[in-house]
Amino acid sequence: MLSRYVDYSHISLTVVNQIISYITPFPLTVVNLIVIWLSWRKVLPCLSRTFAINITIPSFGYNLYLIMLNILGVLKMDEHFGFRSGNDTIFLDYVTDFVLYYFTYAYRTLAILIILLTYLSFTRPTVYQRVNNTREMIMMFAGSHSLALLCSLAATAAPNRASQKYLSKEGYDADSTPISPFEVVTGLVDSLTFVVLVALYITSIKAIISFKRRNAKLGISSAAKQRRLQALLYATLVFITPPSIFLIPNSVCINLTFVVFTNPVPVLDQICEVKIEMFATLLSMRLLLASSMLLVAFGDYRRALVNYKTVKKRPTGKVVDIGVVVLAIVSAIFVSIVVMQIVHKTVVITIACMWTACFTVVIFMRMHKNAKKVPCDLLENYDYTCDRELDKERRMALQKEKEQQRMNRN
Repeated sequence: MLSRYVDYSHISLTVVNQIISYITPFPLTVVNLIVIWLSWRKVLPCLSRTFAINITIPSFGYNLYLIMLNILGVLKMDEHFGFRSGNDTIFLDYVTDFVLYYFTYAYRTLAILIILLTYLSFTRPTVYQRVNNTREMIMMFAGSHSLALLCSLAATAAPNRASQKYLSKEGYDADSTPISPFEVVTGLVDSLTFVVLVALYITSIKAIISFKRRNAKLGISSAAKQRRLQALLYATLVFITPPSIFLIPNSVCINLTFVVFTNPVPVLDQICEVKIEMFATLLSMRLLLASSMLLVAFGDYRRALVNYKTVKKRPTGKVVDIGVVVLAIVSAIFVSIVVMQIVHKTVVITIACMWTACFTVVIFMRMHKNAKKVPCDLLENYDYTCDRELDKERRMALQKEKEQQRMNRN
């Protein structure tokens, strides 16, 4: 795979992409295994653990796919493991596109969900307390994965105009391929999710800062609370910012872009070329940063990693352990069948559905195994009070401040 593209007199983006794809599986495997191990054995049930599991398990699945792709590249059997760029396509091309799209959309939907919950926890504490239950969390995370699944299917069914333009040897004609409804759907989803992600990111930061300043002005925040709020702001910035940078090419270079801009646009062409030729690199680096930021931003994981010898070991149930084993076996069977292409595509789709079902059941069992109320909060276990208690505390603080001013005047 690598030797096919390497030209030492001219290093292209494809060569860089192949080199990075050979390197990233090693640190990504280590980080994912650390996060999964801490989630299963050290970190107590909480929202941060649920989010970490939902992020790292798909990330680990993509890592296995990347390792398999590198092995096939060495054997020169990776012809159909990339974006389809011509008319000579088989079912495996669509499977590969679906895998790449799913891991991209899963991060988008989960990142939006976690930022939305962060925003609610600061601006609407009572609403956050109502949704901070196992049933609601299951519905939200299952909805995020379902949306990612549907968007991935739509993107797989739509023609990939960028790959046809930059990877196909047959030439690209914008008028030869009519606009598909799937292109409109995926284009809107790509653009809107990125806009929503950025808007929620900025809004949540403003809410955190205003929350901190308001409490400091009223004199009801202790130094410990101030430090926790600063840690929350820092955690949000650290976790969201680096991985989201790699979403920019995917959000700008969409199929509708090639329909609207028929004439060459230098900056847009460069961004789209980077997106297509380095798609695997952008995705793997985003997953690596997201998994790594879990250990840095989330206080539960950071403390468990630093003090792993002193953290009380949390027992796991036999049913859940069996579910994990079944998930691993089904994943191995699915990968083997896709690689060997020894059965009909209907069987492959069936096994893929079984893999998704096992993944969902394992996650739900992990959440139902504990109390109905999620015991800890989003990032630093900050104790969010309800609106009524917070208003009462503020009124008391204002009353004390007025009394103090009256005494000073007298």
